[in-house]
Amino acid sequence: MRLTLVFASVALAFVSQYLISQGSFRWAIAPLILAAGSMGSASRAASFYHFHKSDPLSKVVPNVNDFIGKAKPGLHPKSLQSKRVVVILLVLLILLSVSVCLVGFRADPPHALAWYSYGAAVLILIAALSVFGPGWNGFIEGVRKGTAFSIYHRSLVPLALLGLILLFAFGLRVYQLDTLPAGLWYDEADNLLHAIQIGREVDAAPVFVPSTNLPSMFLIPIAVVLDLFGETWIAGRIVAVGFSLVGIAAVYFVSRLIVGPYMALISALLLAVMRWDINWSRIGMHGITAPVFATLTSLLTLRAVSRGRTVDFGWAGVIMGASMWFYSSLRLFPLVIGFILIHHLVVNKPGAGRFIRQCAVFVGVATIVAAPVAQYAFAEPGEFFARARATSVFMHVEAKDLLSIVGENFAQHALMFNYQGDANPRHNLPHTPMLDFVSGTLFVLGMFLALFHRRNTAVLVLPVWVFLMLWPGILTVPWESPQSLRTLLVTPAVAILITLVLTVCYQCGRESTSRPIKTLTFIGIATLLIVIAILNLKTYFWDQANHPDVYSAFSTSETLVARDMMEQQRKGYSLFASRQFLFNITIGLLGHQPYYEPVKLLRDIPLVESRVWKGAAIYL
Repeated sequence: MRLTLVFASVALAFVSQYLISQGSFRWAIAPLILAAGSMGSASRAASFYHFHKSDPLSKVVPNVNDFIGKAKPGLHPKSLQSKRVVVILLVLLILLSVSVCLVGFRADPPHALAWYSYGAAVLILIAALSVFGPGWNGFIEGVRKGTAFSIYHRSLVPLALLGLILLFAFGLRVYQLDTLPAGLWYDEADNLLHAIQIGREVDAAPVFVPSTNLPSMFLIPIAVVLDLFGETWIAGRIVAVGFSLVGIAAVYFVSRLIVGPYMALISALLLAVMRWDINWSRIGMHGITAPVFATLTSLLTLRAVSRGRTVDFGWAGVIMGASMWFYSSLRLFPLVIGFILIHHLVVNKPGAGRFIRQCAVFVGVATIVAAPVAQYAFAEPGEFFARARATSVFMHVEAKDLLSIVGENFAQHALMFNYQGDANPRHNLPHTPMLDFVSGTLFVLGMFLALFHRRNTAVLVLPVWVFLMLWPGILTVPWESPQSLRTLLVTPAVAILITLVLTVCYQCGRESTSRPIKTLTFIGIATLLIVIAILNLKTYFWDQANHPDVYSAFSTSETLVARDMMEQQRKGYSLFASRQFLFNITIGLLGHQPYYEPVKLLRDIPLVESRVWKGAAIYL
């Protein structure tokens, strides 16, 4: 019966998705409701891994205890008093370092001591969390006592498979990285210029870069790549690829908390082939950092509430604070973390006093790590929030129209997954849904499915995550709606929600006494994943790559002009260009600051011989 309900649900969901794709929204409601009800009924007995240790997959979950053997966690100070003294001294040292760095960052340019002090504060904080963490202590104590350590080879199988997925994802992201996208977009060029400057004067690197409207931390790894490989113009894209791979790995570990180690591989694979993620992982801009830090913060927070250890709340705070150094949409992600903490408090009822103290540790650590960015925001709010104000719906819509515009934006963002996506050619194949047909269908089912597991914090947070992280796009100017860049944070949750549906399908098939049904269930899930991969890769590497609007949207004209200018300058030709090419940073960066003059047709054509050296190249 469960198997029948599940497959009926999936079939009805595909019918609903087809009707949505045709714009028949009213006709899609009935099959969608039936699909959600069927899936919810079938999944009530589903044992998601988080808080359900009886799941058979839990027997092969690799975790720190697999590598510690029988070592007992120890290595705490000999007495509670000495432990308190050590903690107080470390806190004072951290606060002193942070104070020095904040004073240094107020200078223009910042003092070198500011960066060293900030680095020292973060390193001391990380060292303190490591020293007081039971995992590391248990390992050292085991070494002292001569405990035999063993690695369970079966537990490494999922990690080996994850490695293959990451290798596949890496290949997709570096394939023709220098020609797709075809040009170096203005924002990428701006990031590169600042990264070059940071590489030359690393001690004076700013906390915030006004021209990018974002903190500088994303530019530092770009500066490192430039230092290692020379001034290559794809340095920003290489860093974006790296962040994307970390995000795929992080999604696996979050999904593993919910569905176990093997089904979690599906989440990693889905994100690896999702063209939404592929698109932004091949552009050297800050946006790709958003899903990475959102996923890592969620992972550590879920682990903290599950284990109930104060040190885990500290680690979650480190990543939350670090996220404030990156993309602006992450500033709203604390709302998702707040939901996790409140839901855990209400449903699982940990000791209120201890839990509040642990949350205070979380907030305190996050504040320390984000302190320089927070200081800049308070000191220079005009610069810090300039981009947010420029793109905010509140700044461009009259009060009487605000509610209706926000409602329209909300509807467009709700439908961008399955009906009509971002129209910006740099963000998406214009107007096509952000998800492929199969992923879009399973995503909607996953949203409903998660609501049937309201007591499972790790599951219920997923639809909340999607809902809350749509708002950076919903509150944007109406002519940019729907916005796939500011809502990029939803992609990890989308991948895991799809995995939930496939997990229920797999569990129902596995319960069958019929071997052919078990085999067909496995083949069916594998077929769906293959179809998802083919649809996404075809759309990005063929349809999107060959679309004229996409081709021309990445400062492609300026990129082609810059490359040709270098060639003509080597011939000794004088360069002339239309005025829209003047002072362009893409031309300046790729053409190594070529000298060229503006050309005006009636004034300058025919060319005067005295203005030309060995020849002339004119760019119109």
